[in-house]
Amino acid sequence: MNELHIWFNDNYPDNTRHTYREVIRSLIRGEDRVDTTQICLCTTKWLCKGYRILVHPYMGEQFEVRLEEETPKGTLINPWNDLTELLLNGEFDSYDPEGAPRSTYVTGI
Repeated sequence: MNELHIWFNDNYPDNTRHTYREVIRSLIRGEDRVDTTQICLCTTKWLCKGYRILVHPYMGEQFEVRLEEETPKGTLINPWNDLTELLLNGEFDSYDPEGAPRSTYVTGI
């Protein structure tokens, strides 16, 4: 299964794509693995096309976004959800400030 890796931190691999155009081309070509910092491309569209979406948060463990499963805060992921908005609003963040995953948590803010 193809994978889309969304990176919130600086530990991304060397082949990570940083521009929207690069990422879209890679996804349309159906590449096996696409690493990017373009969080706007974290959409259910790619889940519906068979991609696994794996998010690498600023702090915490990598997590997979899946259709028909609940986020840590209880929202059921459906094809019409705006995943980017959910990510940025902390829907995938842990309730425990020391727990994982934390997609948007930044110390000192």
